[in-house]
Amino acid sequence: MILIVGGRGQGQTEYAKQCLNSLNESKADGFCIVDGEIDDPKSAIGADLVLNLHGFVRSVMKAGGDPRAFTRELLESAPEIVTIDEVGCGIVPIDAFECEYRDEAGSAGQLLASHADQVIRMICGIPQRIR
Repeated sequence: MILIVGGRGQGQTEYAKQCLNSLNESKADGFCIVDGEIDDPKSAIGADLVLNLHGFVRSVMKAGGDPRAFTRELLESAPEIVTIDEVGCGIVPIDAFECEYRDEAGSAGQLLASHADQVIRMICGIPQRIR
């Protein structure tokens, strides 16, 4: 798995799609691509490319679910590539839910990074390989 992290608008989505195309040039039936900003969390399980994992974490939390269990289930489904925004680098939120969300998104990123073959950080559209 490749994990691509970065601040909002740093080019994670575009780079992830390029990586997916180069990894699976021979895949005839296409790719399953889901986006945490618009799709249901259940759709992420089994997807090839999971965009905006932080959005799925928020959705799971708002529905009263366990974001860590969701992240473990996602990891077991073996996506090719996952992107996540670094939501913990900004101002500390006052709202209790937003604080918890920030921590849970960070935990999701840590868990995936610990199992990823590659970790890429995007800055201004430039990929930097961390692992």
